[in-house]
Amino acid sequence: MILRNRKETLELFDTWAGTYDEYIQDPKGPLLGYESSLVEAASWLEKRSFHSILDIGIGTGNFASRFNGKNIFGVDLSQKMIIECKHQHPDYHLSLGTFTKNNQSSRMFDLTVSSFAFHEVDSEERPDACKETHRILKDEGLFLLVDIMFASKTARDDARKLIGKYWDSSEDYPLISDTDEALRSVGFKSILWKQTGPYHWAVISQK
Repeated sequence: MILRNRKETLELFDTWAGTYDEYIQDPKGPLLGYESSLVEAASWLEKRSFHSILDIGIGTGNFASRFNGKNIFGVDLSQKMIIECKHQHPDYHLSLGTFTKNNQSSRMFDLTVSSFAFHEVDSEERPDACKETHRILKDEGLFLLVDIMFASKTARDDARKLIGKYWDSSEDYPLISDTDEALRSVGFKSILWKQTGPYHWAVISQK
């Protein structure tokens, strides 16, 4: 397995920016069920309102737009994604950033969300990504994450065989156990998991 480096990831999302929304209408491989997973994850908070929300890896704003927030912020590693998001959501506050370098103030957000971006973080940096997310949340703030994840290495291997040619061997998809441990190790509590798609899990946790 040859993992994609950060430069290659940036180039991929820059190229993808203009057609991303079209592609995810009928995705194949690990992204199968993308739309229904967003709906299912967002349903956890459908009756809640928030003063400030941050979407990490906001892309075109598809996930952030599902939440009721007075002020919606977003960071993305791709300037072209930010431009596309700003076109669709001119009222959003957008900037370049990642999970580990989000450029946000401590205790700033009531809710931080992310969809299908966490798996792009290098595996050894995922605990730091959770730590940074914890830092920028207000006390009792929530973190909602949905992504391509697997319950075990065997489940991941089974998915790779089932998906076949549509499996992306340049990705290192997270395991639930590792992600759960990373969240707990930095202080998140009240952690709940649910499977939202064939290859997707959502987790919500509280600071």
